[in-house]
Amino acid sequence: MNKVVSTAITGLGITAVVGGAAYMLSQKPMKINKKKIKRNVGKAMKTVGSMIDEAATMMR
Repeated sequence: MNKVVSTAITGLGITAVVGGAAYMLSQKPMKINKKKIKRNVGKAMKTVGSMIDEAATMMR
């Protein structure tokens, strides 16, 4: 059962990142600040990684 739950949590994390990227791309074209986008993506990746680590720790 742990493998099923960890797979589900990983899927949710990936879905959140992909959904966030799709949302950003679907917005009206504005002056894009690459540095700001890189920072926001970095924060999102760190958050998803932390979420997955915490879920894995809870399952032990």
